[in-house]
Amino acid sequence: MAKAREGINWSDLGVEGLKLRGTATGARLMELPKATSPEKADQLAARLKEVLPPEVTVSRPVKCAEVRISGLDDSVTEADVRAAIARVGGCPEDAVRVGGLRFNPYTLGSICAKCPIPAAKAIGSNKLLIGCTSARVTLLDPRPMRCFRGLGP
Repeated sequence: MAKAREGINWSDLGVEGLKLRGTATGARLMELPKATSPEKADQLAARLKEVLPPEVTVSRPVKCAEVRISGLDDSVTEADVRAAIARVGGCPEDAVRVGGLRFNPYTLGSICAKCPIPAAKAIGSNKLLIGCTSARVTLLDPRPMRCFRGLGP
């Protein structure tokens, strides 16, 4: 934290009212006020990556939604789905997490993906063109919160 304090000019970034918390894993969590734009959070994360040594992990969490994409043919790969979601949703490819493709013998394939909420809204309103197929997109309901030990509600 001392390197971050010395290496970053906080007034140039326009960051005021930063909250610092410790997490259960021992990491440090920096929270910007809710009125602050996501661009400032991205700038802060990029600046922290520059200043801190490479063994320090800097991440910028984003709220995500889950979608199911169905009607995929056999030639589609997970990388194709990730690229299509990023292209239509307007988000970077590393922000999209894609599960495994599932093929049923009687229907075409389907896949579940997690992407930022604005990207999920952009692709959820229309069909997604992946390769030469037009896939159906379904927004899934959020999963209920579960206890990490007993998986109870």
